[in-house]
Amino acid sequence: MTSLTLFNFDKNKWWAFKQMGLHRSHFLDITGLQFYKMLGTGSSPGFSMYPDFSTYALLQTWSSKDEAESYFTSNEYFKKMLTKSQGHRIVIMSPFKSSGLWNGKNPFDISNDYSKSVKIGVITRATIHFTKLTHFWRSVKSASNAISEAKGVSFFKGIGELPFIQQATFSIWDSEEDINNFAYSTDIKNFYENDIDKLKNLDLWIVGLLRYDPHPSHAGFDQILEFINYLKPKKTLFTHMTALLDQEDLLSKCPENVGPAHDGLEINL
Repeated sequence: MTSLTLFNFDKNKWWAFKQMGLHRSHFLDITGLQFYKMLGTGSSPGFSMYPDFSTYALLQTWSSKDEAESYFTSNEYFKKMLTKSQGHRIVIMSPFKSSGLWNGKNPFDISNDYSKSVKIGVITRATIHFTKLTHFWRSVKSASNAISEAKGVSFFKGIGELPFIQQATFSIWDSEEDINNFAYSTDIKNFYENDIDKLKNLDLWIVGLLRYDPHPSHAGFDQILEFINYLKPKKTLFTHMTALLDQEDLLSKCPENVGPAHDGLEINL
C-alpha cells in the first residue's frame, strides 16, 4: 500500500521548511514502513522552479493497511505535523503498475486488486542531468498546463526531492482510459518500434516542434506529420516552438485538428 500526504502550512512555514532537513530521525524503526520520501512542492498549480513554502508532501509505502492506519493515528511526529499544519489530505493508493527505480529500487509492491471504478493516482519522477536543466525548465510551463487541462485530471501538483534536479509530479485521474488518451512528447527524434503503437488513437497528443527542418535531437515538421498520420490522434498541439516558426504560417501548413499551442489556450475534447 502507498500513501501520499499533502500538508498545507499557511502558518508555521519556517518550521515546515526545516523538516526537510530534520525529519530523518523520525522515520527510524516504524512498523510496516518500507519506503518514504519527504518532498517539497512547486508554487504553481502544476509544477514550477519556484518552491511552494506552504505545501509539503510525505510519500510512504507500507506492508499493510493496518500498519499505515496505526501510524496515522498514533505516531507522535505525524500528529505534530498535523497540529502544525492548517490542512492536510491523505491519498491511499494500491499500486498496479510501476516502471523504473527510485534510489536504486522499486519501492512499490504491485497489487492485482485493481478496480477500474476508482480514481487513479500517477506519480512521475526523474533526475534531470545538469546539461539539460535549462531546456527542461523552459518547457515546464507548457507541460504543466497540458497536464492540468487534460481530460479527466482532477488534481495535479509538482513535488520534488532536490530543487531543480530531482523532480516529480503527482496527479489524480478519473480513469485509466483518460490517462491512456493523453500523451506529452518532447525532445523526440524517433520512437522505438515497440513504443510507438502505444500512442495510437489518442484524444490529445502534445508534441515538441522546434522548427520546420529536422534538428539533431528533434523531429522536423514533415516527420511529425508522418507520425500524426500513423498514430491518428484526435487532436495534436505543437509546443516548444522557437522564433523560427511563425504561428500564422504554421497554421496554414497544418491539417485539420493540428496546430500550435499558446499561452492561455483552453482545450475542449
